[in-house]
Amino acid sequence: MIISGEERETTIQWADADKGMAHVFSCQRPMMRRLSKNPQAKVVATHKAPDGTITGLEFEIPVRCIVSVRSGRRRVISDAQRAAASQRLAAGRARKLVGDVRRV
Repeated sequence: MIISGEERETTIQWADADKGMAHVFSCQRPMMRRLSKNPQAKVVATHKAPDGTITGLEFEIPVRCIVSVRSGRRRVISDAQRAAASQRLAAGRARKLVGDVRRV
């Protein structure tokens, strides 16, 4: 059984009461594969479709071991672009401090 893109999600939950452990539920194949390979992640539940295919996994993992889902690609900008972005940020913060809520 194939689930739709809207149904494929990953949720990460943790609270102070969980003593440093996070609960991760995922229906996304790349995330399930990445967590399955992590020796710190323990599978606590497997969700299957009526035809037996795995549609989701639930893991417990230490909060310090939660994997990043970023691609690792960073935007490369020139020094001039960095300076312009810095000025825009400073101007926006200044407007926020004086209560100017106009949109640019």
